[in-house]
Amino acid sequence: MSLGILISTLTGGFLLGFVFSALKLPLPVPPLAGLIAAAACLGGSATFELVRQQWLR
Repeated sequence: MSLGILISTLTGGFLLGFVFSALKLPLPVPPLAGLIAAAACLGGSATFELVRQQWLR
């Protein structure tokens, strides 16, 4: 993931949270357990890519 994509994703998430809070709407995010599971999925995917790159050398 490039730095530009990461910055735009974080900026978009921040702005969405700001607008939803200003309008007193519930945030469109899963509970903490869902966020942890999503982070674990991303970690597993990144680990797989690293292992695959090592095998293809």
